[in-house]
Amino acid sequence: MKLEYDKLEKELEVIRKKQLLHTTKPFSEVEFHHKDEKVRFYTGLTNWEILSSLFEFLRPRLLGLGHSSLDPFQQLMLALIRLRLGSSGIELGYQFRIHPSTVSWIFSDVIEMLYVRLRFLIVWPEREVLRKTLPIQFRKNYPKCVAIIDCFEIFIDKPNDQLARSVTYSSYKHHNTVKYLISVTPQGTVSFISQG
Repeated sequence: MKLEYDKLEKELEVIRKKQLLHTTKPFSEVEFHHKDEKVRFYTGLTNWEILSSLFEFLRPRLLGLGHSSLDPFQQLMLALIRLRLGSSGIELGYQFRIHPSTVSWIFSDVIEMLYVRLRFLIVWPEREVLRKTLPIQFRKNYPKCVAIIDCFEIFIDKPNDQLARSVTYSSYKHHNTVKYLISVTPQGTVSFISQG
């Protein structure tokens, strides 16, 4: 009788662990709360306080996106993780337990909302302000430098539409991507980002 009881106890414990695994939400606020190293790895943001402040600033707009499959924090995390780590829609679908097409919709909506809410942070400074605050190494070697430009690509899922597929295909990355031009001042602030 004792043996049978112990066996049932072990089975119950396994079932409880599986149930807990499926009831906890992946990438929830609780998972990141005051875990700066985890925040840095997944988002590139310095610490939990910055992520939390960003989320509180964006929360009203995230609530308005209407994606019921993920809560607003998870939607923001999905977008930040994709930007930081370049994770595919399929990979994020598995991690967030949603369909890859839902990943695409959420990512697109969050990126658009980030652009609308944060674009005030991207300004092209006056030339004289740039020259007065030019770092010493730039003053010596590049006294007329006002911007450093670069291009980057973000992987996207292969579009169903043939025209969109051909327009977004990158022969450099051998994948479908959205391409951006970015400009950074010598002081390190972003001064321009093109539309994708």
